[in-house]
Amino acid sequence: MRIFGLIIKNPSLAVTKAREKLLIFAKFYYRIIFLLKRRQIRQYDNLVEHKNVFFTIELDKSGFTDQLIQFIVIYNIGSALKLKYIHTDLYSGRSFNEGHQSEKKNNSSQKYKDVYDFLGINDYFNQMFSKSTLAEKTINADYYLKDDSYFLKRGIAGLKDLTAYIKLDLLKLLNHSDNDILVKFRLNGVSSFFNLYNSSKDYHTFEHDFRKIYEKQRLKRPLSLNLKHSSHSLFVHIRQGDTSVIKMPWEKFVLVWGRMENSFKEFSSFEEIGNNHILAVDTYYRFLADLLKSTDNNTFSTTVFSDGFRRAFRMLFKNREKVNWTEAKWEQLKSVKANYDNEAFRKFSNLDDLKLYIGEDNDKLYDLIHHALNADFVIIGTQQRMIPKLLSIYCDTSKMPLVLVLTNKMFKSLNLFGRPELQPFFVRVNVEDYKPQTLATIVNQFLQSRIHQKN
Repeated sequence: MRIFGLIIKNPSLAVTKAREKLLIFAKFYYRIIFLLKRRQIRQYDNLVEHKNVFFTIELDKSGFTDQLIQFIVIYNIGSALKLKYIHTDLYSGRSFNEGHQSEKKNNSSQKYKDVYDFLGINDYFNQMFSKSTLAEKTINADYYLKDDSYFLKRGIAGLKDLTAYIKLDLLKLLNHSDNDILVKFRLNGVSSFFNLYNSSKDYHTFEHDFRKIYEKQRLKRPLSLNLKHSSHSLFVHIRQGDTSVIKMPWEKFVLVWGRMENSFKEFSSFEEIGNNHILAVDTYYRFLADLLKSTDNNTFSTTVFSDGFRRAFRMLFKNREKVNWTEAKWEQLKSVKANYDNEAFRKFSNLDDLKLYIGEDNDKLYDLIHHALNADFVIIGTQQRMIPKLLSIYCDTSKMPLVLVLTNKMFKSLNLFGRPELQPFFVRVNVEDYKPQTLATIVNQFLQSRIHQKN
């Protein structure tokens, strides 16, 4: 194969080499552009210094951890552009299930408008950055940020280059108005900006401490953990929902993860599906039982959270046309639907000092956040990035738990699980080849380091 003058026998290597050459070219191209337009960039800097130019952030309907990553990255971009921040309330429809009510009242006996009310974020930023500072004739201007992959593919990864790119766009606006201006940053497409966030301290170093905001909110509206005083907190998150595999009453297995190649097809076994990211609930149970058995029984108070299979069943019935089943089979599936979660997670009741939270209602989400942020140890799989993002936002190295990431033998890279200084806290565990006693040693060493740190 010949690409850009390179003759390479390995096609995948050829593509990699070609991408590297394109990236080098793109970086060089934009550096030349910014150099040639340095006069216009200086003109922007001068104008923004003498005008009232504000910015706000209006996010898409992503989950709240994606939104918080977006918020941090865009806030840092706006600050680097020398714009003054005005707060627009954050709202995540995906993290607020209006249609679901808790089976039990939250142990804080408080109700929250949404996840941002629980986190205390909107209250904090509204007090700091009120819209009342805007003049009556302020001009509103939408600015649509492209996906972070757009910038990364063009070598515009650093904050200095990215702001230079945006300055050239905003200069036209500043030149044509003497009024106050409010730039509304919006996203052109769905992007968590997690790649940009992890790429540089310029993006993830944040002047507002979300951890302190959260702790202040819990002082006002407490939420208990109900852990044994002498134990350490072990938090387990088993993502299922629309990424899960359902075992049929007729002993077949169906993946409902719509964007995956093998979804909505029947397989004779879980393993036959062959997806690198998906682990069975029984795999989590087996690993957790091994870990608890290999450590002191009094070491942990364990909480297990899962969204369960309700959404998986909704996805399956929504895509009936993709599965060629008789009406009798659909009726058979309906008969197991209501009790499926209970059966799938029944084994966990065999483990001591363990609390199980299954479902997607709002109170469970708040409990999940609170337990995750107060955990000493975390167990997750690779079906989700929610917990790594949450920990990246709310933890520094002194607060970061040890995170055991369960993978199969084919999934090896954890580079996208956190910013660089937190990556040593993520430990990959191959569920097909691990030694419980080795894990117990890692856990005990981490406990000792934390005790030493506190002293």
